[in-house]
Amino acid sequence: MHNELITCFGYGDGGGGPTRELISAAENYEHLPGTPRLRMGTVREFFERIEAEVAHDLPTWSGEFYLELHRGTLTSQAETKRLNRLSERWLHDAEFLAAFAQTETGHAYPKAALEQAWKLVCLNQFHDILPGTSITEVFEDAERDYAPVGGL
Repeated sequence: MHNELITCFGYGDGGGGPTRELISAAENYEHLPGTPRLRMGTVREFFERIEAEVAHDLPTWSGEFYLELHRGTLTSQAETKRLNRLSERWLHDAEFLAAFAQTETGHAYPKAALEQAWKLVCLNQFHDILPGTSITEVFEDAERDYAPVGGL
């Protein structure tokens, strides 16, 4: 049995790390009666302890690590997800038609415009956007980002 829980914390996405306020709060919890014992450390240290103490009792999995029943991403932001899917379709069609036009008429392939549009779509597929776990301003930005894709 292992009775330790890891909780990673910090400021913002992208590895901002803990702020002075977060460190101070963690230090205060160490002295608060009735709360679990708290110790700051690294993720590596946590998993090394798990490995040394209980790894031999844990089940292992061999083979593909894919859940066959998982299909898609649920969301609380249906409009953002709808615009994402429409943008994927529009870009697919735009690429097809641009390649066809280049082959048949010699029209220049709009590589830069398509690449920029795909970058916006991929940016808005970030793990906090499609599932709907970000803040309102992020979804407003995402919807603005999708607008030029539909105008290609």
